[in-house]
Amino acid sequence: MPALPAPSFSARRLFWLQLKAGPWWRFFVMLPFLLILLTSAAIGSPVVAAVAPSMAATVLMLILYPEDDMAQAYGLTREQTAGVVAYAAVPAAAISFLASVVVHPGGINFLGGSLAVIATAALAANSLPNDEPKRKNPGAGAGSAAGSAAGSAAGSAFAGGAAPQRAWFYPALWAVVLGAATGVVYPLSAHIPNEGIRQVVAVFPALFLWFAVLFRPELRPATAKTLGLTRKRWALTALAVAVGANALFGITAGAIALLFDAPLQPIPVLAAVGVLATFAALVSTVNAEPLAFALLWMFFFPARLSMDVAMPAGWQEVLVGTAVLSAAAALISAVILVLYLSGRINTSTKAASFLGVDD
Repeated sequence: MPALPAPSFSARRLFWLQLKAGPWWRFFVMLPFLLILLTSAAIGSPVVAAVAPSMAATVLMLILYPEDDMAQAYGLTREQTAGVVAYAAVPAAAISFLASVVVHPGGINFLGGSLAVIATAALAANSLPNDEPKRKNPGAGAGSAAGSAAGSAAGSAFAGGAAPQRAWFYPALWAVVLGAATGVVYPLSAHIPNEGIRQVVAVFPALFLWFAVLFRPELRPATAKTLGLTRKRWALTALAVAVGANALFGITAGAIALLFDAPLQPIPVLAAVGVLATFAALVSTVNAEPLAFALLWMFFFPARLSMDVAMPAGWQEVLVGTAVLSAAAALISAVILVLYLSGRINTSTKAASFLGVDD
């Protein structure tokens, strides 16, 4: 009997299949954010014009190419994968670039569009399979008693509280340090005449704290799963750290800013926004790592407006917009969290390579 011919490879067909096979919820929770990002180029702020297109490209790539480890799973070559990824990367880069330079033409918008193209290229390159798969635990193979014992010991230590203590230590340390920095730079930023720079300087320590929490390997859902922690306990730990770290940040920043006689109303608002931003980002890492970055940057915009010391009542002007954004982020987190806790979705296998964290 003659052998059947091997099916020919079709990048377009494989892209279409994985587009339909991706999680359906991404269309409902990401498309509203995408529309906001694509139209935000019309805002006069140079910070928004420079950053928003890259965020839009990231979200659009996640919508069009949700399974970024698909090529590795199918054993495709880098050349074959590049053909598949191009069907997502080219529209993502083109749409983000055009939305940036057409909606509100100008030099800063051209820069923003160019950064969007660079961000898309970086995401596309990250989706290419490695030449040789990396073994995360080479000494603990299927038949390794030592590896099994080590894994059991690690799980026991985690369940007993060793890893949760580590999960608390660094976020708390960063919260105190960055809260102190905010307490100093927030009142001193009043001497900066440029409005955009003044706002960014005041809120940058908080943004750094958000990313510091996001990058903690102990707070990663895949880490908790590997070490035997239940999904529910991981979620409670992530929520507690998000609340605790931002509370410490707000208390420290407020205490020091009080010494400078600066208006304190924006600081608790920033801390409350930080709780939702960090927890939503941590929940997004379950199966949508790029969305975690987009969420933190989206909260950065209302946060920087609220921390303008030259306008102590400015936080009231962005309160409605912040509330709408917070509600949308809460909805995203709730959908992902419910699906994860109910077992309908699992953690992404590409989290380590995307975030640079080895779970």
